[in-house]
Amino acid sequence: MALIGASPAMAQTAGDLDTALRRNASVIANCPTLLGVTIGDPANKATWSASFSTAVSPTCQTNVATVISNFALPPALPTSMQIASTGTPALNGTYAVDAVTQQQISGIQLYLVVHSTFPTGQSAQVWPDIGGTLHTFDATHWTAFTGAMADFMFAEGSGVTVTQPVVIP
Repeated sequence: MALIGASPAMAQTAGDLDTALRRNASVIANCPTLLGVTIGDPANKATWSASFSTAVSPTCQTNVATVISNFALPPALPTSMQIASTGTPALNGTYAVDAVTQQQISGIQLYLVVHSTFPTGQSAQVWPDIGGTLHTFDATHWTAFTGAMADFMFAEGSGVTVTQPVVIP
């Protein structure tokens, strides 16, 4: 299966579209040589296509076009999250929640759990908000921050809009 997209999110969307095609009874019956899908411009379904290992019938092309036209893109995920700390107001801020940031934060949290310290033996983790202001987290607040981010992104990814700011201790 070939999945081509402009970003990891588009690759996921291409995967979802590929799955929708492969589960559609008309496509199954009329398009046995489906290889995968390509999403060109996410906003223009005319640039979306399916690829096949052999030539396909007009019926197959119609079935694929119907699935593509009815396919709904998932809602865009937020790029930031507001945090309000009840115990340490200096942590209040708006933080990035893009995929790269999530990976970095998760890696630091995993290191903290495994080693009982932050990377390089630091007793605190300094992390910027989206404005570039640096905030210093101790282990307890860092764990609360990473948990809040995970909960926030899971909820948003499930279609639930989270009220902001997200409160941590």
